[in-house]
Amino acid sequence: MHIQTLPVYSKLADETEVEGLGLKLPEGWKLSQHQVETYRALTEGSYDVVFNTAMTGDGKSLAGQLPLLVKGGIHWTMMAMYPTNELIDDQYAHFESTKRQWGTEVEFGLLNRNKLDQVIAEEDYARR
Repeated sequence: MHIQTLPVYSKLADETEVEGLGLKLPEGWKLSQHQVETYRALTEGSYDVVFNTAMTGDGKSLAGQLPLLVKGGIHWTMMAMYPTNELIDDQYAHFESTKRQWGTEVEFGLLNRNKLDQVIAEEDYARR
């Protein structure tokens, strides 16, 4: 028996739609439709919570970071949470690279297990 699965496909956003939002992407970058819709929901909508349920590796983190990258840290604040220290470290490194490519000056703090342990020790908290 031979089983062949098709690759996951995310529809790319129309370039005129991206330009219409005032998004100036770094050279060679393209956005998926779900990223554009997430950007719209975060910047134009009045939502308390936005869920983006795209596939793993499909750019959900970038979708959430777009307002910060486009508008800068003076106008936009975000908090991202990840379930493991390894994923925190990976996303931190990836965002550092991304913000350099976008030419955006954004302050990005990191709170992982090691930093949390340090804060707890310095402040003498009884429990985590």
